[in-house]
Amino acid sequence: MFARSAPTMASVVESFAGELRQARKAQNQHTTATLAAIDSALQAIESCRAEIAQDAMDVGSAEAPVRHLQQALGGGKLVAKVNKEQKALHAAISKLSKAVDKKLPVPASEKGVCRPVAFDPKPLNQMIALHLYRSGHFRAAASLVQEAGLTPLDPSTYEPLVEICQVVQAMGEGSRDLGAAKKWAEEETRRAKLAAIDSTLPFQLARLEFVGVIAPYAEDEAARRAEALALAQSSLSKYTEGHMAEVMELMSAMLWAGRIDASPYAWLVSDVLWDDACDTVTADGCRVVGLPRESHLGVAFAAGMIALPTLYKMQAVVKSSNLDWNTIDELPVQIESLEDHFAFHSIFSCPVSREQATPDNPPVLLKCGHVICQSSVSRIPKRGSTFKCPTCPVEQKVSETKVLYL
Repeated sequence: MFARSAPTMASVVESFAGELRQARKAQNQHTTATLAAIDSALQAIESCRAEIAQDAMDVGSAEAPVRHLQQALGGGKLVAKVNKEQKALHAAISKLSKAVDKKLPVPASEKGVCRPVAFDPKPLNQMIALHLYRSGHFRAAASLVQEAGLTPLDPSTYEPLVEICQVVQAMGEGSRDLGAAKKWAEEETRRAKLAAIDSTLPFQLARLEFVGVIAPYAEDEAARRAEALALAQSSLSKYTEGHMAEVMELMSAMLWAGRIDASPYAWLVSDVLWDDACDTVTADGCRVVGLPRESHLGVAFAAGMIALPTLYKMQAVVKSSNLDWNTIDELPVQIESLEDHFAFHSIFSCPVSREQATPDNPPVLLKCGHVICQSSVSRIPKRGSTFKCPTCPVEQKVSETKVLYL
């Protein structure tokens, strides 16, 4: 099957991304306010305890410290502040819940959209197992393979996935270690394969390393500046051709060294760059070992989530027309809500011969990018081994064509 481009899981929650951001913001504010209130209360209690301990022999000496404690606690003001943030969090979560319910009113199984289709569960289980492998859940994947009687993953694929998982774990929150990722990406064979697919991973790692030098506070600013400039010359200079704008931003961020979080370049020290690099390790690492950039299960899930609202409407229209949803061989309308990268084609019709491609007559990719059947290539008049594309005037050799597999 052919896909125009790799799908992104972000498209699944695109319709309620705004509400999700508000819920996350409210959650962060609630956590900050709660921790601040607890710290303030603990500090006031410790201060009161210390004052009472100093005058332990004086029975009336506890009145003043307790009064100070009551004033510090604000007569319930701390609790009121936390309750205020709690209400804001509940409101944001309620808004998000309503947005999700509006997008997906009821489960598809209850709505009657799911059709009873007989299928072999083995390919589905294999897809789930591969998704588990890609996600780093190796024990769960191994158990599924054993219990479902599936074909175990080939060691040539399994071992690289283990390496990818280890690299991502080292880069994860709490570790933020670039050593494993740099070693993995700089391995000679892998470096060549990453370059062949135009991977941005080497630049992403170089950027994270540079930010790691200029972001923290340094007592010797001159030494830090010299280290950053040396790193820029040895590492970042290699990426100026394809990432000039990003390199210029990094050079400008040097002016804010040690205080980037208060600068226009604060996003450089956020978790976003690390998360993006982890995603790139997983996606490009899978491509290097011959797996698709995105999980098949992830693609199917994302496409289904986007298509469900349209299917709900279709099912209602079919029902109002006194037709049986389960007897329709094909959908009555095109699902336009799916983006281009979800456009897959399991059947190819040659634009020259109008023949449907088969294993014996597969589609062939020409040098110019057009696709025709192999039988059409053999029928095109040639001058030696050179022929012209039937769609455009580009000349090419038969040896420059590539067979595509459905």
